[in-house]
Amino acid sequence: MFFVIGSGSRTLPGLLQVSRMSGRASFSAHIHFPALPFIHFDQVFLQRHEVVVQLAALGLMKDQKNYFQIKSTLNTISTKSLTLAKNRALENSLIPKSFFASSSSTRPIATVLIGGPNEDCSHNTERMVNRITRMIETQDYRVLISFSQRTANNTKQAIAHLVDRIQDTDRIFVYDPMAVDKKSSMQETASWQNIPGPAGVLGFLEDRNPYLAMLELADCFVVTADSIAMTNEAVATGKPVYILGGELARGKLKVFHRFLADKNVTRAFRPGRIPISPTSTPNKRANNNASNDTADPLSYPGDHPVWNNQALAGQGPDEIKRLGERLQIMRECRVAGRRVPDNIAQATS
Repeated sequence: MFFVIGSGSRTLPGLLQVSRMSGRASFSAHIHFPALPFIHFDQVFLQRHEVVVQLAALGLMKDQKNYFQIKSTLNTISTKSLTLAKNRALENSLIPKSFFASSSSTRPIATVLIGGPNEDCSHNTERMVNRITRMIETQDYRVLISFSQRTANNTKQAIAHLVDRIQDTDRIFVYDPMAVDKKSSMQETASWQNIPGPAGVLGFLEDRNPYLAMLELADCFVVTADSIAMTNEAVATGKPVYILGGELARGKLKVFHRFLADKNVTRAFRPGRIPISPTSTPNKRANNNASNDTADPLSYPGDHPVWNNQALAGQGPDEIKRLGERLQIMRECRVAGRRVPDNIAQATS
């Protein structure tokens, strides 16, 4: 017996076809809401916002038993993987060397992760650029910006205009994973046979992709509200995460971001119009004498609850291990003809 695992709607046809052709010889699992009856799969893994919004909307069908709730998007982000990525980026000059200087003697670094508009979240490009500009020019942050594969061209052009206006590679650096490396694209086609994606595109070359290094170099993150994956990856580092455009989120994205904000894992991104020093002062509204970091240069003015950065930090690898153990137990029970233990069969969270 072998596992057939898919993630996202694009994998569904292949997953279902392999499962059908193999009969009982395979054990199928789908990660994220499949928009199909769960009976088509042996196991479905859902994040909290998918359970709250998409599963609940099924009415009586929400009582499907073969799903399991996971806490985070699956990823391999760990202290080791980030350190290795940082060293590789420095060795290959993927990011300007000034960003590798000691944080104790330089301005803080904010890594900005920009996705693209989707059915649950639109983009206000002008507002986005204005806030990033304020973070750089007023709050004196250095910025690493990474686009995603879904970032719209008008957003890229607006950021390009910002880069041209600042004209300082020590203050702003932009990485586009969909940019074509002309030197690589001129190589023989055969050299790209084992590399996914279009030939020559930087984002599909591991040794040319500085994304993980940008996560390691950041003192904090700004993430557009459209991307659950990038938000979870930023949260996984245990550093402060600010959400850009959360007021434009709808449906499952709104539930997702509200949960993180309520847990004090993230804050809204609204940098101050005047320089603000991020010092801690007593929270006058608190019933005790605890100190909160009330002055936040990158969020709303006034009091802020204490960051709960570590609440979901580093859980991607742990979730992968937990899912693997669950699938292994269920597979072994099927092969041996044993009943799945109740604590495994009935657990949905």
